[in-house]
Amino acid sequence: MGEILRADAEALRTMAGAVRGEAGKIGKPSPAEAISAVAAGMPNSVIGAAAAGAGEPIMSSFLRMAAQLNSLADAATSSATSYEDMDAAFKAQLERYLHPGA
Repeated sequence: MGEILRADAEALRTMAGAVRGEAGKIGKPSPAEAISAVAAGMPNSVIGAAAAGAGEPIMSSFLRMAAQLNSLADAATSSATSYEDMDAAFKAQLERYLHPGA
């Protein structure tokens, strides 16, 4: 109790950029294309049949993962801005308190 909250806005922005970068790499190259190639290379086999239906759901999962990472990055960026705005508001309020009418 009594600890001061400290936030490193620049670190939050750096983290957001790194997370966005990783989100952009997900699914490139598309696993759906590789899985389709496996399916095409194994016609009339159990593995080929299973692979034929697996590519799209896997790619869809990757895209959802990328969207979640982008949401995390957005939250980190927003938090950095909020911390800075809050800090500026508190400083202005303290200044008005210490120097009324100035």
